[in-house]
Amino acid sequence: TKFHGRMGKGGAAFAVYHKGRLVVDLWGGYADKSCNRLWNEDTMTLLFSCTKSVAAICMAVLVDRGLCSYNDKVTQYWPEFGQNGKGDITIEMILAHK
Repeated sequence: TKFHGRMGKGGAAFAVYHKGRLVVDLWGGYADKSCNRLWNEDTMTLLFSCTKSVAAICMAVLVDRGLCSYNDKVTQYWPEFGQNGKGDITIEMILAHK
């Protein structure tokens, strides 16, 4: 496929939940560089910064729906976050890594 041609011989998994129900659950490719171990439904991997864009999109949806504001303090939703002098940090500051 075009995806496989661009990505080489790696592996990946993708899942989508809708209203609490798993509706897409895909995986394939190899779990190691030497292509000896197939990727399966239980393959573990490190994500590093892959979730940053997903988190930003989720926050944008919440802001768009009026459920929160970028100017809200994180402690409004997660009171324990305010410990050790972090009480004034806003959602915007978290998303911008300020």
